[in-house]
Amino acid sequence: MKKPEKDEIPLVNIERNPFWMFLWVILNGGMVFLTYFLFKSMNPWGFIVMIPALLMSFLTLWLLVNPFAIFFEDKLELKQSFFNNSTLYFIDVKRVVDVKGGRLKIIYNDDDPEAFVIFGIKDSHKNLLKTSLETFVSQSIQKRDK
Repeated sequence: MKKPEKDEIPLVNIERNPFWMFLWVILNGGMVFLTYFLFKSMNPWGFIVMIPALLMSFLTLWLLVNPFAIFFEDKLELKQSFFNNSTLYFIDVKRVVDVKGGRLKIIYNDDDPEAFVIFGIKDSHKNLLKTSLETFVSQSIQKRDK
């Protein structure tokens, strides 16, 4: 008998920067319009421009639907783009280093550092990301010590 899957409830959502999302949508609209214009004028370059326009449209929809980061009870999912997703489990993290230069540095239990690019987050959410991550990591460390 199959175990029922556990519903994961998101505790904190870190949103994307609206300016960069607006700029991305405008660029995507330009690519789609260029594709339409080339098809309308019966230019064969329309087929070549259509492929990146379709990929960019799909990525735009994905970026609009998904937040940048989602905190769950035991993990953090960073969804930077459709092609670059990562999951960070709090049990593996030793500490969180300060956000510098658009990167969040994390030290794992085996003292290996890793930097996550956080470009595209709202400026107000950068500190929320760091404090939430520190909170969840400290809770995980307390649970491990018991």
